Amino acid sequence: KYPELKVDLEKVVFKGVSAHHEIVDYADKHGDLMVMSTHVRTGLAHILIGSITEQAARHSKKRMLTIRSLS
Repeated sequence: KYPELKVDLEKVVFKGVSAHHEIVDYADKHGDLMVMSTHVRTGLAHILIGSITEQAARHSKKRMLTIRSLS
């Protein structure tokens, strides 16, 4: 009834100054879709800490799926 679906995953570790730049650069070159989780911070925590997921979404050319974390 349902065709078998396969997803190829690869773990990659980079060292850089800004996490979202490294994520976006890699995804734009090698990926079809970015999937990232978010903590949904608000108020002062959002202003001070920010969100890597939000920054990646702003700078990427690829489609993105965000998933809210359970905690």
